Amino acid sequence: MNIKIDDAASLVENLRSLPHETDWVEFKHNYENEEGIGKYISALCNAAILNEKDDAYLVWGIEDETHKVVGTNVDVRKKKKGNSPFLFWLSRELDPSPTLHVETVEYEGMRVELLCIRPPYERPVRFKGQAYVRVGTAQQRLSDHPELERSIWQITSRFSFEESIIEPNATLENLDEKYDYTKLLNVLGVRTSSKEARITKLESEGLIKINLQGRYDIKSLLAISCASDLNEFSALRSRGARVISFDGADKGHAADDIEGKRGYAVVFENLLKVMMSRLTLGEYFEGGKRRNHYAIPEETIREFAANAIVHQDFTKQGERPTFEVYSDRVRIINPGVPLIEADRFIDSPSRSRNPSFAGLMRKAGLCELRGSGVDRAVRAIERMALPPPLIQPVEGSTIVTVFKDRPFAKLTPEERVRACYQHACLKYEGGEAMSNSSLRERFGLSKRQYPQISNVIRDSIEAKKIVPENEDQGKRYARYLPYWAR
Repeated sequence: MNIKIDDAASLVENLRSLPHETDWVEFKHNYENEEGIGKYISALCNAAILNEKDDAYLVWGIEDETHKVVGTNVDVRKKKKGNSPFLFWLSRELDPSPTLHVETVEYEGMRVELLCIRPPYERPVRFKGQAYVRVGTAQQRLSDHPELERSIWQITSRFSFEESIIEPNATLENLDEKYDYTKLLNVLGVRTSSKEARITKLESEGLIKINLQGRYDIKSLLAISCASDLNEFSALRSRGARVISFDGADKGHAADDIEGKRGYAVVFENLLKVMMSRLTLGEYFEGGKRRNHYAIPEETIREFAANAIVHQDFTKQGERPTFEVYSDRVRIINPGVPLIEADRFIDSPSRSRNPSFAGLMRKAGLCELRGSGVDRAVRAIERMALPPPLIQPVEGSTIVTVFKDRPFAKLTPEERVRACYQHACLKYEGGEAMSNSSLRERFGLSKRQYPQISNVIRDSIEAKKIVPENEDQGKRYARYLPYWAR
């Protein structure tokens, strides 16, 4: 992302007010040594990463010891290295290449040259193959400080899209125009009529931060959560959730196609209402209240939809969570392959590409972090004796297919085995083992149909999806576990 400076004078003033030992800022007078500048940039980048700063700064025209304004003759834009522009040469020699932005400002009647440096947060930044770091006031080789190099690798390994700055130097007016943050805070259970309190809450939640220009740097996390229009941001264009309803079991004719554009946290409940309206079978009364009867449990759709939104890969440009509703099933598609094996979704601990976004959605009550969301979705399916859901990685995406009612006799052998395996996983997670009786109840079959269930269990063992709890167990009280449990 390009660097934006709206108030260079305020930035210089704030940099001057920093302590002398700040290792991600360097002040110079007329220093012009090209090799030395390259080393400084490497050291400043790595210091910024260690301090988890968005930017580092090299400033000409300020005395290093006193921070006194002395002015400078250095003009980085006009400077050359051989026949190449100096900045172009720097970009080639630095790996990975940081974003560089030059700003010239008249400050206290003197010329100050400001080089703003944005580290790529991929790995330690090297100049001509060597990484440097600031230790106190000294510039040293990073390789001489392995503990600092390990720290840089640890920090860069956890950097994610959600933590990046999507809009720098925003004003309060920008916040009001582009983000429905009041609704987001309501979803989070924050009720306040004070704008100042709302902004303070956004800061405390890590959604925005005040920068050295006295404005707000907006994190991508705020945009994906409550942007009024995701399409206003190039990194989020065409990422709003999409719901397509088809008249039949194929894509022959779409009854409607709704493309969302708002942030996911503020639109999630509306998204769920739209999907469930396509799955309504009728109404019934419970406790004197009118309730809808759905072809697929709302709990199932909610959990799988939340998973698709939270675990999507935001680096896949132009791809969005898509929800396809057919006459016999619902397909939920999210960009990004699963981080765990598809048949371990029920038992594996939660993992997310976007942990901060997942945490925010959890606070809003829209998803779970414990990894229990898929369990609950599948349990709801079992209570209605529906076919087992299918989870597949397909060409860089994750597709979850949830089916409407189909009797046991019309389930394929593969579906019966999948249902058996999922049931065994759920029973094991609940501290029990699967039995012929529990699986029969899962399929909604009568006691006299136990031979059919025995066949399913036999096929599941042959498919290596389940194993007997004990090798020498008798058939009457036989119990079974998922293959990974023994």
